[in-house]
Amino acid sequence: MASWFHGTKPPLWFRLGEAIVLILLSVELISKRGPVVGAVAVVVYGAMAVISLLAWDQMVAWCRSHPHLQDLIFYPLAFLALADFTDLAAYICLLIAVAAGLVLDGSAYLLYLLHRS
Repeated sequence: MASWFHGTKPPLWFRLGEAIVLILLSVELISKRGPVVGAVAVVVYGAMAVISLLAWDQMVAWCRSHPHLQDLIFYPLAFLALADFTDLAAYICLLIAVAAGLVLDGSAYLLYLLHRS
């Protein structure tokens, strides 16, 4: 297994490939679901691509020092996944993503509290 799976920075070719995939996902969502979902995709996937390419080390340091805040990325990713793979209305995808995120965040926080005490 590649050494960068264990905490070191992935090679540039991998990060470029990730950025290309994220850009293509954004374009696909714009054409498939329209400008509202497409705008969310551009913001979320664009930020992920830029951070991956330009600020990998800072992102890893931030994620390590804010383990619970990094989980908030689940909400827009769940929304985009639902919007991409289903024909549900955008507001239904949003409601499902928020509900799932609250359940997952709540259970993760309870586990954190149990392990902390």
